[in-house]
Amino acid sequence: MKRFSILLMVLFIISVSVGATGNDINLYLESSSTSVKPGENITVTMNVTGGEIQGGKYFVTYPSDILSYVSATSTGTLIVNPNQSGRVIVMLSNTVSITNPLVSLVFKVNENTSGLASIGFSAEYINIGDGSEKETGYVCSGVDVKIKSFTTTTTISETTDTFGVSVDVTDCPEAATLWVACYDEQTLVTCGSATVAAGTSTVSFNIPAASYTKVKTFVWDASLKPLKGVEEN
Repeated sequence: MKRFSILLMVLFIISVSVGATGNDINLYLESSSTSVKPGENITVTMNVTGGEIQGGKYFVTYPSDILSYVSATSTGTLIVNPNQSGRVIVMLSNTVSITNPLVSLVFKVNENTSGLASIGFSAEYINIGDGSEKETGYVCSGVDVKIKSFTTTTTISETTDTFGVSVDVTDCPEAATLWVACYDEQTLVTCGSATVAAGTSTVSFNIPAASYTKVKTFVWDASLKPLKGVEEN
């Protein structure tokens, strides 16, 4: 009976020590929105599950051609080094565990951008709830943010009476207004507009023929905010 009791005690100690290794600590990024427009800000938060965090040294990477770093805040003591192309170094410390979000970072979406912004997350070390430093026993995961944008392909055909402009709109995340402007050198001669529904569609314009030298297309949302930069033909 004594041997059985001792064996149970040994098993209990082993199970407790395994549970205290911190292998279940999950650090992850979460965005305030899954899709944003060029010119808008997005907040990305650092969070933890499966354990408590007092600090650590963290790295947040982002595509600098799509996003620009703005600021970072935390209830803990925070030192941020954003002066690296596409990477922010975050040094976090506190005397007690920090509640979620550990850190909030603000990025701005650059103008005339599109596609998917993949924001990466890693750590050199973490300080868990008792203040001790760990270089292993945790997992970091980033987040993806889609940029609301439009992809257009413009085809021009000219006849004796009309100047035809056909615009194929793809990657269309929301309803918008497509404008086509015809120029004679730098002078605006005429223009036309059409509503584009979310999805994929083709918009055709038949404009009276004239001596046009350039055609420019613009895509605006309902509040007249540009969703796509000028495409010239």
